[in-house]
Amino acid sequence: MDNQASDHNAESASAHRYVKVLSYFALGAVLTAIVNPAYALPIKGAAHTSPSHQFIRAKAAIVIDPNGSVIYAKNQDVRLPPASTTKLLTAMVALDRVPPELKVRINRSAIMPHSAPPRLRVNEELTVSDLLHLALMKSVNSAAVALAEEAAGSEKEFVELMNQKALAIGAVNSKFANASGLPEGVQHTTVYDLTLILSEALKYPMIKEILGKKEYLVVTGGGRSIRIRNTDRLLWATDNMIGGKTGYTRNAQHCFVGAFQCDEGTIFTAVLGTRSRNRMWKSTEMLHGIGSGLQPIPSIELVNANDSGASIVSGSEGKNSSVRDKKSRRVRHTSKQKHKKTAIRLVRKY
Repeated sequence: MDNQASDHNAESASAHRYVKVLSYFALGAVLTAIVNPAYALPIKGAAHTSPSHQFIRAKAAIVIDPNGSVIYAKNQDVRLPPASTTKLLTAMVALDRVPPELKVRINRSAIMPHSAPPRLRVNEELTVSDLLHLALMKSVNSAAVALAEEAAGSEKEFVELMNQKALAIGAVNSKFANASGLPEGVQHTTVYDLTLILSEALKYPMIKEILGKKEYLVVTGGGRSIRIRNTDRLLWATDNMIGGKTGYTRNAQHCFVGAFQCDEGTIFTAVLGTRSRNRMWKSTEMLHGIGSGLQPIPSIELVNANDSGASIVSGSEGKNSSVRDKKSRRVRHTSKQKHKKTAIRLVRKY
């Protein structure tokens, strides 16, 4: 009995100390949350709860809700290199001037820039549509240059049209120096401008269709078959991904601008300057969660590093790569019609 009573008293004392320690931890957590809201627990279902900047691991980030309001931003007007997100503007200007079915002969000047695979060949014939698929889905720089030369006679003339288009869209903090987004001269954009550019690009049915494709088969005029896969891995991770554009150069680091469908309309997100492709996706997941009020997109399990579309020769995207790891504005975004709510679905292998 004495042993039992002793054990009981010891357990009671231990439990009392445990409760006391938990109370101290709880009090500390509350005080921490008050002093620094970044450490407060997220509120379930709170669509406009903004995370601390330290958790969005990018130089700049933004999320815009279906009403066209900026509900979270980090350095939204800071000018940063655009990398291959440039190709959204390239695609629009090209389609403004040449039809999709037009056949284009590849010039030697088009294949000169460093580019992600597949490599295009001199005098090879591809349609404008095929070149758009290569530029938007696989970030092939040669395809972007070929489109520019066909649409304006030279890439230099084409760039003037690109900058005129950017101003017309309202992307006043953006300037472009080439059709591909490779480092050259003075070129920059902002996360805010990128959402404007993507919103405008989605008004083009062909661009919207291409951005939403996972895979595509290009067949050249000479009969060469080229199968490509979209660098936007969120197409495999969530059903409500409309489409987006990735980008990478050593200077720009990893970039992404995307559009997601929800009940109320379209959510736009953008990140510039993330150190790895995985961080880029993680930041985009958080932004999507803020904009939709739903749980963030589940983590993406990459098949392997070579399939992640990370760094490549001289700063471009591609297959042979490796990962190292408020002010409110009204935005002229489109696509606000009601849409059937889709569950966020993770596909582990793709």
